[in-house]
Amino acid sequence: MPTEPISRLGGAAVTAADFHDDLAAKWEAKYRKRSFRIRAECLLSLLKGLPLGGSSWLDAGCGTGYLAREFVARGCTVVGVDAAPAMIEMARSLASGLLPESLRFERIETIEKLPMQGGSFDGVLCSSVLEYLDDPGKCLSEFHRVLRPEGWLIISVPNQTSLLRRGLELAARCSGVLGSRDPLSYMKHSRNVYSLSSFGKLLGSQGFTLIRHNIAGSPLPMYLTRNKAVGTLMNVLACRSR
Repeated sequence: MPTEPISRLGGAAVTAADFHDDLAAKWEAKYRKRSFRIRAECLLSLLKGLPLGGSSWLDAGCGTGYLAREFVARGCTVVGVDAAPAMIEMARSLASGLLPESLRFERIETIEKLPMQGGSFDGVLCSSVLEYLDDPGKCLSEFHRVLRPEGWLIISVPNQTSLLRRGLELAARCSGVLGSRDPLSYMKHSRNVYSLSSFGKLLGSQGFTLIRHNIAGSPLPMYLTRNKAVGTLMNVLACRSR
């Protein structure tokens, strides 16, 4: 998560990292809800056919580490990073039964500047983080740098073509509540939304080729959730192409 001030509450700067830090204790439980469970299943389905055994991955914006643990279960080694200290603390606690060489978590200032050497990973995972950043292109450039040639990128971003998301954005703008108890408060921190075409162009500008994608992100029946006019989230598999 970024650390730059992006909104204000009672005169104090509030960042996306601060916002998610406050949610850390409840974040893992979200994956027991249908909408988050489907989000995770759709994202993980993009791994089908990839040579995962023994591959090394960076989970950029790992939260409580749910997806990182799913990657470890599929034979990967994972380093998870996040700017929210409480998220990292929770992630470490939940992964206490796993070997440190398989999964570890580090707190960083921002995923727009990673403390890893170039060519360190076979893959990068970044789930629902890009929308909060000042400079998504800079972040993608960092992912390109830390990936090995032909490395994989699995990333999820808000779906601009979703009529449901547009409705939620309108509801969030009409709401005067900014606290984390407001279910739409995350919308007030979200900056960047994409169509498949616009995100493909952004990926291409940073040396990636879009391979495939799917749509998720709603509590509605699957046949509606996977529709680009409904699902609020776009999951993308891309490859470092240069």
